[in-house]
Amino acid sequence: MTKDRKTAYLALLTTAVIWGLAPPVIKYTLRFLSPVSFLFYRFLIASTLVTLPLLLKLKKAKPSKKDLLLYLFLGFLAGPLNLLLLF
Repeated sequence: MTKDRKTAYLALLTTAVIWGLAPPVIKYTLRFLSPVSFLFYRFLIASTLVTLPLLLKLKKAKPSKKDLLLYLFLGFLAGPLNLLLLF
C-alpha cells in the first residue's frame, strides 16, 4: 500500500469519526444554544481554521473575481443555508 493511499484512508477515517461524533455533540449543544447561534459559532470556528490554507491556495490558483464571487455564493448555499433549514 502506497503512502498516498494510507493518507487517503486516514483522511476518510478521520472524516467518518467527525461525522459520527457530530449528532451527539449537536443534540447536547442545542440544549443551551438556539440553532442559529450554534450554526454561527460552528461556522465561525470552521472559517477561522480554513482561512489560512484558503489564502495560500488562492495565491497559487488566482481565480477571477467573478469566479470568486460565484464560489462564495455557492459555499453559502451548500453549507450554512442548508444546515439552517435543516435545524
